[in-house]
Amino acid sequence: MSYPNPQTEELGRLLGFNAEDLALNRQGLLSEAQTARLEHDQTTVRGVTLVLFVLAAVTGVSVLVADLPRGFLAAPALLLIVALTGAVNVRKAKRNLTQGSVRRVAGRLRKRRRNDDGTEGWRYPPAFRYYIRVKASRWKRVPEGVFTQVERGRRYALYLSSAGRVLSIEDLQG
Repeated sequence: MSYPNPQTEELGRLLGFNAEDLALNRQGLLSEAQTARLEHDQTTVRGVTLVLFVLAAVTGVSVLVADLPRGFLAAPALLLIVALTGAVNVRKAKRNLTQGSVRRVAGRLRKRRRNDDGTEGWRYPPAFRYYIRVKASRWKRVPEGVFTQVERGRRYALYLSSAGRVLSIEDLQG
């Protein structure tokens, strides 16, 4: 199976999908490779959440020992914040796998480059995040290579996981 055009092939190289993945995404399905990547993401999220919870527990106990009256409020609050944040992230990662369907959004592409702190101006050293959007979809974060490869105003199809992760991109004008 081959790509429909050279730009889609380059986008596949940059995002890590192949022609078979794209064909399955068009049918609304995840490929085995995409499922494996999403499972790896879910495992990573769980591991990071566990590490953060342990660090929050150690910090909470330290605060509790250092300042007993305020520690009774700070320690549980810190653990609660980490637990809730972790639960949301684990749920989002799990939703990618359990629903297993792929959504297609097609239309003219828009691009946005933002600094890590959310501003759009220039600063040094440059630390940018890159986003694309098609139609009325939400802004999707993409690698810099994808951002530079796509053209503003050109028609693309984005294939998204249940939780909104970009799985593949197809150039519709190629």
